[in-house]
Amino acid sequence: MMGSIVTLKPELGIKMWHFDIASSEDFKDSKSKNRSLILDELRLFAIRESFIGASLFAAAYFGNHKTLAAMCLLGVPVVTIDGIVQRRQAPKADWWVHFALAPVFAGLGVASWRQQ
Repeated sequence: MMGSIVTLKPELGIKMWHFDIASSEDFKDSKSKNRSLILDELRLFAIRESFIGASLFAAAYFGNHKTLAAMCLLGVPVVTIDGIVQRRQAPKADWWVHFALAPVFAGLGVASWRQQ
């Protein structure tokens, strides 16, 4: 869900994740090259998130448990690194949510692997 929202309105992602860049003068200038670059990179990230979510849904929906297991297990380092980056960039934000997702992904991955 966040992927599709941030793809359309990347400024919400900057504010939601409490990155310091949102309060900088350079970011507030709508014609700034840095602002444009940051928003474009955030759109790429959001599209990645959308495709990851759609892939997980498709694997679960069509009942391919081994694929779902592999995707969940490969998602563990992704959410861990996302949490590390967010903690460094915005220590007051909800970075801990990423670390809470890692064991959930690992558990789903192991459980799916054991199916069939």
